[in-house]
Amino acid sequence: EACSHNSTHHHVHAHNHDALDTHVWLSPRLAKIQAQHIAKYLMQAFPKHRDEFKQGLQEFLTDLNEADEAIEQQLRSSQGRAIFVSHPAFAYFCQDYGLKQFSLEQEGKDPLPKQLISLMNSARKENIQHIYLQKQYNNKPALCVAEELDITTLFVDPYSSDYLNNLKDIAQKFSLEVNPKQ
Repeated sequence: EACSHNSTHHHVHAHNHDALDTHVWLSPRLAKIQAQHIAKYLMQAFPKHRDEFKQGLQEFLTDLNEADEAIEQQLRSSQGRAIFVSHPAFAYFCQDYGLKQFSLEQEGKDPLPKQLISLMNSARKENIQHIYLQKQYNNKPALCVAEELDITTLFVDPYSSDYLNNLKDIAQKFSLEVNPKQ
């Protein structure tokens, strides 16, 4: 089925600041806070294992700090840059590293034709080089936009079980948007 739209431009605010993003774990900075709360609860619930939980927490916080610093350095030149995603999972990640997220999915639904036109215009204005897809969601609108604008699609997985490496993978892929010549 071909992508179709009319040429009328309607302004739609492409990223919704009011929508609740539940993907809190994609922020290494917020993950540190979550880990501390979880460890505190576990130490209270299982006092015999307090030292193990405390040691595990310290190791995890060290790893998170290293990942955060590496991502910060990798995305330093990205401040203010936009990323286009099929599903709005990266608001907290973008907040941590100064990116702007535009999502093709709007409040859990495919974009309306007017929204699609607005998003394509925003993608042109932002000089978008990639659209980031997720295998867990409907990517048809994103594939349509990518085809229409002749840009590349890349997969990112916010649900990968390899948490720290996945954060670095997301940063590496988002950094391609910042430096499209790389």
